[in-house]
Amino acid sequence: ASCNDKIIYHKEPVKSSIFCLNNPYWHYLKNHSIDLILTHARGASPNYGDPLENRNNHPFTNNNKNIALVHNGKVDMLTYDKLKDFFNLSSDCDSELYLKFIESKVNIMDGIKEIWSYLNNSHMSIVIAEFLNKNDKNLFLFRNEYRSLWLIDAREYLNQIFFVSTKEIWEESIANLRINFNKFKFIEINPQELYKINLKSDN
Repeated sequence: ASCNDKIIYHKEPVKSSIFCLNNPYWHYLKNHSIDLILTHARGASPNYGDPLENRNNHPFTNNNKNIALVHNGKVDMLTYDKLKDFFNLSSDCDSELYLKFIESKVNIMDGIKEIWSYLNNSHMSIVIAEFLNKNDKNLFLFRNEYRSLWLIDAREYLNQIFFVSTKEIWEESIANLRINFNKFKFIEINPQELYKINLKSDN
């Protein structure tokens, strides 16, 4: 989460429902002005890192913690085995590979190109947050044909934009809230297209 000039980072191996109810870091956010937040509930694939080991969970971040990545999908085992030793991964989760491609380049756009060069056959839906400074942040979203990714433009109603894996997940998550769906714009991100949202302090 990005809170003014501060980055708040936390993950732990518990159910997301328990995390939201009991975690003090999560409750801390309610009292602050947050302009960008990434959340992730991992559905771990067999042989890709035990979710009880926290190093295998999302988000994956660079050393400075100013770049964070969440991923839905799976890298095929043959590709994963070939690349994991090359990058000297710190986890057993294939999602960390995507971050390593981003880190291997000077800028995020070049890293994304590398992902499409080496992992284009993997199943992927990816969101990357970049904290440049307190007044300038970026959100990158892309996917291929094997996974879905949606934007919900709720600026007219809530002055917010959301991203979710599927439209159904969004509808289930807010089913008990009194929200006017007619004021939301649903945008399905097309495969092989890159969406970039720039967040400025004055906009």
